[in-house]
Amino acid sequence: MMRKICTFLLTLCACLLTACGGTGEATGRVVAMDVRDGEGLVSFTVETEKGEQIALELTEGTHIFSFIEGLDEDRFREGELTDTAVWAEYNRAGRTVKAENGEKTRIYPAEHLEICGILSPETVSLDRETAANIWQYYNCKVYTLPDGTPLLKVKNPIGPENVSVGGTENFHGLEIEAQEKILEYYQSRGLLYDERAQLERAYRAWQETEGEGFVEYSLGQEISPSASSPRLIYFLTAVTLPIDGNYIYELCTCAAFDKSTGDYVDNSELFSCPREELAERLLDLADIRDEQLRQEMEQAFEPENLVFYSDFVELHFPAGTLPSQEHSWRVILEYDKGLENIMQHWAVPLKSE
Repeated sequence: MMRKICTFLLTLCACLLTACGGTGEATGRVVAMDVRDGEGLVSFTVETEKGEQIALELTEGTHIFSFIEGLDEDRFREGELTDTAVWAEYNRAGRTVKAENGEKTRIYPAEHLEICGILSPETVSLDRETAANIWQYYNCKVYTLPDGTPLLKVKNPIGPENVSVGGTENFHGLEIEAQEKILEYYQSRGLLYDERAQLERAYRAWQETEGEGFVEYSLGQEISPSASSPRLIYFLTAVTLPIDGNYIYELCTCAAFDKSTGDYVDNSELFSCPREELAERLLDLADIRDEQLRQEMEQAFEPENLVFYSDFVELHFPAGTLPSQEHSWRVILEYDKGLENIMQHWAVPLKSE
């Protein structure tokens, strides 16, 4: 009986030791740093989004890395990067340290440390008394109030390079000359949103709610291949715009390029009918019979809002362009339902594989 009890106690002790070990994770902003002469950064404290504070220490074996372009990880170890956001994986088998005031703190050795974000030295004035800080992350930047409240997240623009869609020709499959011309087109066109205006909208919304229940706004732009024909390649530009912090909408446009040369081809030139008749012909195919809605669509129609996919075309009417409609409106037209009869044969996209 005694042997069974001893065996049980040994097993229990082993379980307790295992529970105290293992690894944990912490994500948040660095709120305190212990930097010493000749040693650099010794330890630091991370405050998570839940308000918890976790003390971590650097060791010779701590692996520090970052995906933020141009960031020098060694500067963090030296204690020079004072305003950062990090993700850390640490060993739960920490130790207790005693501060000069007698308070005890549990501190854990960091095994892996990613520097996720860094505070920019630049600020943006919102009014006479308030300026927004800018936190730069590897895939976005976030405008925050001085107390850290996020107002607007702006995702890094994506495409047309380094974006692939299954079953569709992509940018890197083109000749270098064509790639350069397409890049020149998009660089010249720039972003299709007003970042400053959206930041001001977010700030006004925060003021109106006095911060109660406020959710940060989101903004982004992505360019990706959507279809290709024997002669052309099509790129979709999807702009994500905030309605408020909880809801967004997309502004979609499409551009066609000659695959051999990279020359831009206006969407109206992809059809055999005159430009001035194009809206009417498309709405006939879509069987839009509501007179008021049809009239609004004819007036709001823009060829660049035709988005070409391998099996169909979407005609986009952004929110606010159709007076009778509260939200954006999309019309789907299939090539084999009469659409290809009014398109140039060299413009009709190849079927997806």
